[in-house]
Amino acid sequence: MSGQVFESEQQPGGLPMKTILIVEDSPFISRTISAALEIDGHVTHVVTTPDVALSLYHNHPRPDLMILDNHLGDGMMPGLEILDHLDHKVPVIMHCTNEYVREDAVTKGVEFVPKSAGVAGLMSKIQQIFSKSSTN
Repeated sequence: MSGQVFESEQQPGGLPMKTILIVEDSPFISRTISAALEIDGHVTHVVTTPDVALSLYHNHPRPDLMILDNHLGDGMMPGLEILDHLDHKVPVIMHCTNEYVREDAVTKGVEFVPKSAGVAGLMSKIQQIFSKSSTN
């Protein structure tokens, strides 16, 4: 995590960096995603619990994108339930192993990328989202 939460930074060439909130309980997965995004010039913030994710989402300058796992550990609020606490002003990608979550995610108005798609599949979806938002 870099410096102040959701600070505004510039990529080389003056383009604004995107800030991405990663909500994932697996250290390996979160580090892999974070590293790929940082190499691509983005700022990432990784959290492992729903309460911290919701606090950052609502109490700090908003991220440009949230990547959300559905299963965050035993006894934790699932990602699909976290979606019910968001105002949907920020694009969200549900990123999980269970395909059964896809229909619920789409019904709730968010994107879905299965973990089986790997980092390349996730990065492709992120680029698609940011390309869409830059043309609007």
